[in-house]
Amino acid sequence: ISCMPTRKKQSSNESKEKEKTAPKSQFPMKTGIAISAISVVAIAVFLVWRLDASPAPKAGTGDIMDRETSERLKQTVKEMFYHAYNNYIDHAFPRDELAPISCSGHDTENCRGCLLTFFDALDTLAVLGNRSEYQRVVNWIINNGAAAFDRDVVVSVFETNIRVLGSLLSNHLLASDESLGLMPGYKGELLQLALDVGSRL
Repeated sequence: ISCMPTRKKQSSNESKEKEKTAPKSQFPMKTGIAISAISVVAIAVFLVWRLDASPAPKAGTGDIMDRETSERLKQTVKEMFYHAYNNYIDHAFPRDELAPISCSGHDTENCRGCLLTFFDALDTLAVLGNRSEYQRVVNWIINNGAAAFDRDVVVSVFETNIRVLGSLLSNHLLASDESLGLMPGYKGELLQLALDVGSRL
């Protein structure tokens, strides 16, 4: 999701010719790129979890990945996530997504400004063990989330359910689990926000 330099502008005639011949897309290109990037990050996080949960391979068992390789790949996945996350924070927050070509934030038709990427990334911070950033984001959502939802707009119920409501509920469970030590002193604020979002939908 690195920000790409702006391409050279085409002449108006060239643009019109391409508009005539190019197939129409159901979604804007930037939104499609951003969704693809989030999908890549989600797969990467799954790989971190699998690698972390996998026992060390035993000699002579035919395993193709040794511990050193496993650790190296885990580090690569973390770097991929933080590359995407930090670019979103630096260039797009508090918009829904980062448009990597223009290097700017934009709101999607799915949620129209409810910080989709912020919610997408929250449980990933927990999986990667970044307690300080996890606490910072949770506290920001607790203090500012209600205002983000208090708007008269039409959103995608499906996308808002799985990405915003789902994030609030899952992170309520994570933050409530004292054995994880993610949010000392947490008092169920994310669950209250989840109820607010659900009632609005």
